[in-house]
Amino acid sequence: MNQKQPSLFFLPVSSFKLVFLNWLLGAALCAAAAQAPGGVVADVARLSLSEGHGCAVTHGGALRCVGNNGQGQLGTGSRASFIKVARTVLDGGVTQVATGAAHTCAIASGALLCWGDNGEGQIGTGKVGGTVSKPVRVIEAGVTAVAAGGANTCAVVSGALKCWGSNREGQVGTGVASLPVASPTQVLASGVTAVATGGQHTCAVVGGALQCWGFMLDTKGSGFQTLLTPTTFIADGVTQVVAALHTCAVAKGALLCWGRNFNGQVGVPGGPAVAPSRPTTVVPSGVTDVVTDERNTCAIVRTGLHCWGSNSAWQMGHSPQSGQHHTPHPMVASGVTAVAVGMNQICAVVDGNLQCTNRVPDDVQPKQDWIALGTQRTLFAPPEPVLPRLSGYGLWRGTVGKQPVMVLLEPQNCDSSYYYLKHLWGITLTEQDKRGQVWVEGTASEAKWTFERATADTLVGQWTDAQGQRSLPIHLQRVASPKGAKPARAAGASGPAADAGSADGSDTDSATDSATCGTLNAAFNAPRVAAQKMAQTDGVFEARPYRRVSLLNGAVEGFALPDPATQPRLSQALQRWLWAAVPDYYECQTALGTRLDAKRPEPDFNRQMAPVFWSDKLLVLRETYSVYCGGAHPSGGVASYLVWDLAQDKAIEPWRWIRGGQGKYGAVTPDALNRLITRRSDRQSDAECLEAIRSTASYLAYPARKGMVFSPMLPHVVQACADDIEVPYAQLRPHLTPAGLAALEALLGVK
Repeated sequence: MNQKQPSLFFLPVSSFKLVFLNWLLGAALCAAAAQAPGGVVADVARLSLSEGHGCAVTHGGALRCVGNNGQGQLGTGSRASFIKVARTVLDGGVTQVATGAAHTCAIASGALLCWGDNGEGQIGTGKVGGTVSKPVRVIEAGVTAVAAGGANTCAVVSGALKCWGSNREGQVGTGVASLPVASPTQVLASGVTAVATGGQHTCAVVGGALQCWGFMLDTKGSGFQTLLTPTTFIADGVTQVVAALHTCAVAKGALLCWGRNFNGQVGVPGGPAVAPSRPTTVVPSGVTDVVTDERNTCAIVRTGLHCWGSNSAWQMGHSPQSGQHHTPHPMVASGVTAVAVGMNQICAVVDGNLQCTNRVPDDVQPKQDWIALGTQRTLFAPPEPVLPRLSGYGLWRGTVGKQPVMVLLEPQNCDSSYYYLKHLWGITLTEQDKRGQVWVEGTASEAKWTFERATADTLVGQWTDAQGQRSLPIHLQRVASPKGAKPARAAGASGPAADAGSADGSDTDSATDSATCGTLNAAFNAPRVAAQKMAQTDGVFEARPYRRVSLLNGAVEGFALPDPATQPRLSQALQRWLWAAVPDYYECQTALGTRLDAKRPEPDFNRQMAPVFWSDKLLVLRETYSVYCGGAHPSGGVASYLVWDLAQDKAIEPWRWIRGGQGKYGAVTPDALNRLITRRSDRQSDAECLEAIRSTASYLAYPARKGMVFSPMLPHVVQACADDIEVPYAQLRPHLTPAGLAALEALLGVK
């Protein structure tokens, strides 16, 4: 056991139920010296952390970033809100990175590139406002140092200092407090070797002396001052400076700090009660590096690590029995080559391993969105390779045992299922691993599918019951996708159809979960539809003949014209409605029970399409439903109206005729019209219905001979009492658009 590593970074993670957060130093570091689990080897040479994101430079000069990305501060080209797995932003040539509150800058082959939030001009493009989600070149060559703090940026360019960004406190260094400075502006002409910006003030090392300007404690420590021009704080010997709400500098090997000390981050005895306004010695010698944020400071002292400041989020590596450490606290005895503080963590490269303290998740980010940086190789090291998928997403047909099946495999956030062609009711499938090798069926893991061999067009495996006592062979062949449909792929899946995204699926920059689902339902349900026996009977509505089309023993009843060729588009729409209702029936049946050995009950399921208005130019069909698929209560009522222009053979939407009407179903109804509808309902509704109608502003609507008919969209518990409310066209006219008035005249002769 390596005695160099004291067990100081210990945290009992079971308190937070975060199984993926392994403590990093302490006993884990002792084991790391023997190459046991706990020490994570990550190719990190330098790193920088802000409040919500972090970036690391590898030994090969690549840049990887992780964390908050709502302002594009990770440089991935997207604004996905949070990315758990580090993304490579720049492939090589990077020597330094700096992270501001919501922007990032890096030096690559002597050029300066920046990206992220530009609300104060901190990117340096000459513009103020917006975001930049990919690296842009700000300075072409000669950059040797960069600092990013809050909404400010500074760079050392061939010995000169240039700054830009927020300048409310004069922190840019132009000599005045002003509006944002959007382009790099020279502050010092030569001799600059290091720079730091804390958001409200800036400091630079010039010929070994430390000069600062902006908003900070005055020299007497009795208040604050704004320095509009560089002022010397340390006369000579300075090699490094860092800044946040306070400032620290390394001078002749000693560490000196001063400024605001709310969390004891300055490091002087007395803690927050003491706020030195002039450089005060904190560590007398041996300091080779220092980092800080608004709450903590860390220094490398003869390759050992010392930190101080807040411990409210366990960032000091142990339970916060005391919320602060006011003076340097030993963290690691030796072997430290790089350190960063931020995201309520302390990260250090120790004996070549990237190690970090954990952070306690807060209410702003869900627990699963905060990872202890360094506890997984994928954070600042290259992601683990994703093995090729054994089974592919898409539509398959084949056999389980000797029984024919249809199988739809889709990503985890979609609806995968299968059905036996002799039963037709569905059984859910849930993917258990990223390779698609294991799937479980039913809501209670009633059986398991394990695929053993796969090609692009075949899957071979075993079906096993829940007890593991019975198994059947699975043989599947891919079904060619219909035109316009593509098999869906999860993020990280292999193959040319794979969607863009991260290896763990934590962030798909270009698509929502719903967009990754396939469009194969019609082909999946085709055998169900083909198995139906269709019964047709004659019907008459207002002396106009039509045909009732019945499926599933009357559970689905549709509408058809005597001669479909007279209205081909309408006939196609009605056929699609029928074919969509068939799988709904079987999915309702599935919800009533999923066991293979259970006798399926017939669901309480009824969907009907029937005419409610028919003239020479206009046909209105009403879709109603009554469904119980298990649960607390049934559901039913009017689902929609299909309003059809018979002259042009196309659907029309009456809500487009109403001024200010929005939504296909009148989800946003103008107040004046809503009051008119409610007044009309007073004459025909009972008290319970009237109260429900007054509480809604959403209606289905269709045009009739004398007026527009509105059907309130009510909760299912009062849906049965809903009345159609007819508003005469004379009263409705002030609420109609010119197009609506013209449509009524053309279709119904209303003037």
